[in-house]
Amino acid sequence: MIKFKYDELKEQFDVLDDRLQVICYALSGYIAQEMDKDLVITSAYRGGNKLSTHMYYRAFDFRVQPSGGESIYTPEEVEKIKRFCEHFIYSSNPKKYKYKTLKIHGPAIHGHIQVNGEGVTEIA
Repeated sequence: MIKFKYDELKEQFDVLDDRLQVICYALSGYIAQEMDKDLVITSAYRGGNKLSTHMYYRAFDFRVQPSGGESIYTPEEVEKIKRFCEHFIYSSNPKKYKYKTLKIHGPAIHGHIQVNGEGVTEIA
């Protein structure tokens, strides 16, 4: 199940890039089936930084470890999530570049999933 840290994130989620919504639904179903846990969206749109995919509704973040709290997923589950997301690849030029859709990072550890503005998003 997809849950949202704040109510307004649901409205932002509804206007995310369609490809990103598909990845989110697939990931949340995988997490629910394999780990019996929810996917908690913590960020979608963030304006102010023209280099950020969040500004263009092409990224969302999800909770992995709340600030100062215990990790939601075990290290093994994080690895499963990474492997699952490796099936989604995006590129503005598939013959030259392929980029991973998921990055897990930050002082408050979170997952960041994004798609490109132009080009192709593959399901491998």
